Amino acid sequence: MAVGEVYSFRVGEYAPMHRVELMGRLVYCGFEIMEADDEVIRVRKVKNVNVEDCLEREYGWIVKLRRVGKDGRRFNIYKLRTMYPYAEYLQKWMYEQYNLDNKGKIANDFRITKIGRWLRRFWIDELPNLWNLLRGEMKLVGVRPLSEHYYSLYREEVQMARIKYKPGLLPPFYVDKPSTLEEIQESEMRYLEACAKDGVCRTDWWYFWKIVFRR
Repeated sequence: MAVGEVYSFRVGEYAPMHRVELMGRLVYCGFEIMEADDEVIRVRKVKNVNVEDCLEREYGWIVKLRRVGKDGRRFNIYKLRTMYPYAEYLQKWMYEQYNLDNKGKIANDFRITKIGRWLRRFWIDELPNLWNLLRGEMKLVGVRPLSEHYYSLYREEVQMARIKYKPGLLPPFYVDKPSTLEEIQESEMRYLEACAKDGVCRTDWWYFWKIVFRR
């Protein structure tokens, strides 16, 4: 398959894999999605990748996701799977197609499975994050660890403030309940500025109890 060539893939009830997984695999293997619906996916080859990498399978109940941590270091967080396999590679395309909802999440996110929505509702999918806590990559209270794409959507001043501290399991979002990306950034800046002014331990203690009673 040559770079620049366009291909079409038919999906439907008898397809060997869910269309979300197929789309994610195509992006993972160097394709750009041009058009996608319930029947046909049209893609363009934009880069060449190692064929053996494309054959790797990313299944299992626990997934490993790349995130931006303290000092800008990239690390892997662990979560219970709530999306179809390879769905994370569609994040940029999903954002371009649907933007964000009033909670700062991708709107109309059809990548999430039915059981995944239930797991997210009760925070069960976050339980493997405790391993990141034990490894010292995260702390109990702090801003969410973001993917590189989501991190790129933030203002530069917020980006720089974020990487001064470890991300956390319980974000300031649960105190302010912001409803837009701009409000989420303002909420996080209030928390980060408090860390700089009053100290991380004192700020995290105050936010922890605010989150507990707010929930």
